[in-house]
Amino acid sequence: MNEYQTKDGTPIIEKNPVAVIKKELANQASKVRTRHIDRRDVGLFWHSLTTARQNPTFSTDTLAGLDLVMFLLLTGTRRNEGAMLTWDRVNIDDTDPDNNWFHLPDPKNKNPVWLPLSSQAVVVLKARQRANDRAPIKSKFVFPSRSAAGHIKDTRAPLERFSGLIGMERLSAHDLRRTFVTLGVKAFRLDIAKLELLTNHVPQVVTARHYLETSDLRDYNREVQAIGDYIEGEARLAAAKANGANVVRLQCTA
Repeated sequence: MNEYQTKDGTPIIEKNPVAVIKKELANQASKVRTRHIDRRDVGLFWHSLTTARQNPTFSTDTLAGLDLVMFLLLTGTRRNEGAMLTWDRVNIDDTDPDNNWFHLPDPKNKNPVWLPLSSQAVVVLKARQRANDRAPIKSKFVFPSRSAAGHIKDTRAPLERFSGLIGMERLSAHDLRRTFVTLGVKAFRLDIAKLELLTNHVPQVVTARHYLETSDLRDYNREVQAIGDYIEGEARLAAAKANGANVVRLQCTA
């Protein structure tokens, strides 16, 4: 409209045909999204994922998709960054749990980052390693797919499958990211500045933004391990209840 005009200066297109949706888009952008898995339901969600993963009829793509969902919940990583993760950016050290990490060289905010892995995330990655070892053609991607991209791109199928089990109409990969942060805050009162760093956000606190290390976060293993332990512990309770056990959740006072 601004660039192309007729000889008399009249715009070739006088009215923007999509201007009507600007207001709606602005309203959507202003809404703060807070949807996440409730900490009281995360155990059932995790138990459902691990149980489904044992289904021998599932395709390799389905299993990779399930593992990606588990990885996103345990790390708070963005969907595409997790889906495109390659093995050369993963370090698993069986002798030193604090030396388990993965690297995102080109994340959304353009801040390359090294992130710690909980023991639960290492279990997921080792399952991926075994699957890759059995594959006739090895993949450079941690979560491979037979698609043209070579890796899993969409997590909607597993999320739609399990969202109803925890009373949610829908669930997105970004909701897993919010769940990671919410668990850190609600279950363990973890420092929000550290959680911002672990999800590769620019810290909002002035001191944290200007003085904290924002790239090498491998020393924050304790934080991600606490979240992984909570998810795994709640999943054990969900499994016990599913088997008819009389389970009471005890408050940790340590």
